[in-house]
Amino acid sequence: MKHTFQRITALALVLLLTASLLTSCFESQSAISRDPYVARTIDLGLTEDEMLMDIAETKEGFRATVGVTYDGIEAEYGSNGTPYLTEYRYYDTDYREIPEMREATVAPYQVTACADPALDLVLGGVPKEKTEGVYEGVQYTVFLDGQPVSELSVPWELSYTDGDANRYGAMGYVMQCGDAIYTGIRFGNDSIYDAWYVYVNGYNISINYGDIGDPQYTLCGFMDLGGKPYALVKLVETEVDAQVVNVIREIGRLVPLTPKMAELPMEGIDLDVIPTGGAFSDGETGYFFCETELWRTDGTNCEKLIDLLPFGVSIISELRAVRLLSDGRILVAADGKLFELTESSVAGHTGETAGQKPALTIGVINDSGAIGNITLAAAKYQSDQVTLTVKQYRDKSKLNLAILSGEVDIIATDDLFLLRNYVKQELLAPLEEVSPELFEEGVLIENVVDATRIDGLCYYLPRRINVEGEGIDARFLESGQMFETRKEYCDFLAQDELNFLASTRKPDVLMWLAQDIDEWIDWEANTARFDGEEFKALLELCGKAATEEEIDIFYSTPQKQYHSFLILQDTLQSNQFSSVDDAMAYLESFPEEQRDSKWCWVYFPLPSSVYDGYAISGSPFYAVVNRDESREAAGDFLRWHFMDDVDGFTDHVSFSINREEVDRYFRRNIDGVEQLEIDPSLPVHVQNALEEMNETLNMKGGVKQYVQTWELIQKADHFNYFRNAVYDVMHEEANRYFRGEISLDQAADYIQNRVSIFLAEQG
Repeated sequence: MKHTFQRITALALVLLLTASLLTSCFESQSAISRDPYVARTIDLGLTEDEMLMDIAETKEGFRATVGVTYDGIEAEYGSNGTPYLTEYRYYDTDYREIPEMREATVAPYQVTACADPALDLVLGGVPKEKTEGVYEGVQYTVFLDGQPVSELSVPWELSYTDGDANRYGAMGYVMQCGDAIYTGIRFGNDSIYDAWYVYVNGYNISINYGDIGDPQYTLCGFMDLGGKPYALVKLVETEVDAQVVNVIREIGRLVPLTPKMAELPMEGIDLDVIPTGGAFSDGETGYFFCETELWRTDGTNCEKLIDLLPFGVSIISELRAVRLLSDGRILVAADGKLFELTESSVAGHTGETAGQKPALTIGVINDSGAIGNITLAAAKYQSDQVTLTVKQYRDKSKLNLAILSGEVDIIATDDLFLLRNYVKQELLAPLEEVSPELFEEGVLIENVVDATRIDGLCYYLPRRINVEGEGIDARFLESGQMFETRKEYCDFLAQDELNFLASTRKPDVLMWLAQDIDEWIDWEANTARFDGEEFKALLELCGKAATEEEIDIFYSTPQKQYHSFLILQDTLQSNQFSSVDDAMAYLESFPEEQRDSKWCWVYFPLPSSVYDGYAISGSPFYAVVNRDESREAAGDFLRWHFMDDVDGFTDHVSFSINREEVDRYFRRNIDGVEQLEIDPSLPVHVQNALEEMNETLNMKGGVKQYVQTWELIQKADHFNYFRNAVYDVMHEEANRYFRGEISLDQAADYIQNRVSIFLAEQG
């Protein structure tokens, strides 16, 4: 569908003129670092099988705690994380190793040590007892003066994945204040897997994690500030309504620790910076990371020291140590590497500094957790021309001002609706001009690119995608019927035999069947059509869906569901089709007595009056701000990220827009999977279970599934929108209808009126 946008509004023109006065030329931005510290990477001569775990200052220079792994180490020590054996390595003041001084650490696997050099206090791991010649993971233990003083255990009720207590790879914090030893263990440093535990003198203290919607705490580390011990935590308060999660407050807090505490208190000292990980101290000052920036605090005031993103430090980096040296320098151990920070005013060295090159800033907003991948890509990117920085915005008005003032060069977001408005205001550059290599034949999945086009031009591209649609068991489609309108499909879904309404919550139905906003908005006329019969029928269907209590009842007894949502993340399986005839032929290939036990799905796009094909969800979308000074540099980053930064990018959650990367991923399934051998001496029920597993493995591969998967992808022709101003209005008014506060007609009218006003305000 072709969309024609009006010219930029008078207000936007005024803002742009103001921005031109505020913006200095790109070449002069950050020509000299304004941060109080500059950095350089220190080469300790480590191999690929070695990583830096910790660093400490000595009279002669430095003592590094180095973890060593090797091929086959899992055969003895287990594979629950990467096992490392640690040793101390000593270096002179110029970071030259003194090999003859190498010695083993007290713990075979030392995680960290107390920052106070007068204390021989370390957190380490000792291999657990062996089973069939392999150690059962690692037991974390605190050592004082070379002797174990406490073993740390993870309470089973707090461990939401198996093996927290045994996993290698923990990041740890240990310090002594008075007679108490405080220890923290953190597994992971991202939103997907981040479990943490606090101990006082070896005893695990209770943490009120709360229910969904309650305040959530994340441990960043410990700080000893003038003899007063604190845990630095990130506090996030949200309001949750089905899939809609709004962050009410996000702050950093210093929580006081005491020797007799049995539970981590919720009260403390709030900081004006949001920490994200890696908190340490030197006894007077605390250091912590805010995303990729290192900050310090005295317990009241906070100061940014440097952004380490240009040196490869991302939000999901393993931040293991920050150590203040006697001459004022700071050492940072992150991702197994060492970085030396020196005050800018006294630096005088020729090492790497982030301030030697202009800064290219990626502004991130409404990213739905993609910030980790964004900073990881930015950290990996290397350029002789610019250094990348990533800044996360939690308020659209602040991002708007940053764009207009020239502070942001690239936008990364999941909010497609926001990007459309930026296109309308002529704030974005056509990517064909910025990075033409991306549009050469065979580079990207062409129909996905075409779905982004506005008036024939591409202004934004998603790095990862899913293809989405509907699925119905083939037996409900034996007559071969398909659905012409959404109202017709809603009537079909209302059938009790499908168990669709009984197994799906009201807001979930709305999210899935109504988030393709192009269905309800005429972009050319800039008008909405939520008061029509199609939308009312959908809203009425949502109102018939299950409540939370009814969902619990439904899932308390096994029942079949004959509807499924297609979220394509892998090759189609052998029982998945886009043709009713093919699906029925598959069923008929089995003896009649077996057919009822076989699943057979027919996938098709959600019926639409605007589109013919499947929907696409993207994350994150990248766009380039239309500024001559930074377009070339921004284009080079996009070319690299979409064309070169591909190894290992595709996962089982979404796949890449890079065609060759996706093709390699799908083709791995063609060779099939090695089948499990079935020993006839095994019990019959075990043999049956293995046969079922083999059948599942067989379903995952094959040339036919590979071809059909690509055929389905190439039928995708439009994007879904989830969180945005329009969807939030739909969600709010629909929920009032679900609760019985307003009628169906009122809900549709309120949505129509509110969205119409919003569109008119956009110009």
